[in-house]
Amino acid sequence: MGNLLGAPVTEKETHTGVTEDGLSFAVSSMQGWRVHMEDSHITEGKIYAQALSSSPEDGNSGDGSNKYIKIDLPGHALFAVFDGHGGTFAAQYAGDNFCRVLARQEKFVAYAR
Repeated sequence: MGNLLGAPVTEKETHTGVTEDGLSFAVSSMQGWRVHMEDSHITEGKIYAQALSSSPEDGNSGDGSNKYIKIDLPGHALFAVFDGHGGTFAAQYAGDNFCRVLARQEKFVAYAR
C-alpha cells in the first residue's frame, strides 16, 4: 500500500471554475498520510467525441495515419476522481487518458451524432 508519513499533510489544494454553459464547479484535494499525492481528477467543462474519418476531404491521406473528426457535445461536461489506492500510476493514467479514450468509443460517437 505504499509508505506512510508520521503525520498527515492536511493542506488542501482547491481549484474552481465555470463551464461555457455556466455550470460552476470546484475540486479540492488533500495528500493525507501518503508520502505524495496519489489521486488524479478530471474537470472538463466541454467534451466532444472523435469519429474516425475515411474521407480524403477530412484530411485522411490513406497512408495509415488516422484522422479524427471532432464532434462537439454542447451542454455536456465530465468530472471524475481517480483514487490512487496506494499507488499513482493507474490514477494518473486514467486522469490523463480517460477523455481521449471515451471520445473515440463507438457508442459515444453514435450518441454525439
